[in-house]
Amino acid sequence: MPQEFWKTQGICANDAYVHMMLTDQKIDIFFEDAYREDAKRLCSVCPVVETCLSAGLKRIPRSEYRESSFDVPVGIWGGQTQRERRKFLKNLDKQIAEFQERLHLQLPDASDPNAA
Repeated sequence: MPQEFWKTQGICANDAYVHMMLTDQKIDIFFEDAYREDAKRLCSVCPVVETCLSAGLKRIPRSEYRESSFDVPVGIWGGQTQRERRKFLKNLDKQIAEFQERLHLQLPDASDPNAA
């Protein structure tokens, strides 16, 4: 099974409204701000919303800025906007850093011969 098979199972791939907007009006509701709430409503009942969100949280290089800078894909993915996914990842990065700091404080110093 192809790695991106889940995309064919999404409402965005099979919904008549989405298809009509794409073919008749040339509007992709998942990338147009004016249709953001329509897209989110569809995502709320989509059978692959979690997988889609996971794909939308993957970091991609922002080469137009700096080599070390990353961003997430544009558009609605898993019911969240790019801004919402950025905020989620920023909070996640902060939580991971705090956890690593707590873990570091709890681990014995490897250079200390008296550490158990």
